[in-house]
Amino acid sequence: MTAPTIAEYLSYANLQIAAESFIRDEQNPAVFRNQGQAFLDALTRGNDHSSRFVTTQADKFATEWEVLDQKANTKTGFSGTLFRNRDTRETVLS
Repeated sequence: MTAPTIAEYLSYANLQIAAESFIRDEQNPAVFRNQGQAFLDALTRGNDHSSRFVTTQADKFATEWEVLDQKANTKTGFSGTLFRNRDTRETVLS
């Protein structure tokens, strides 16, 4: 197995930043902001702290990845976001 490249490390870092974004509304889980402007807004809003994209980063990320599902923090502390690469169809849980 080869070591990840710097570009791959950056991709995984971006996936983690996106995973921390509030894509699914925690107060109303039926609200799932995973498409269009709502997705871009969720990425630039991030987690309401320092983990967020600037507009150009959000545009690039949304072009490359889609969010299939997101689970907010559970009582055990688990949270996760399932992504799929739009070109390769690779899935990543972050």
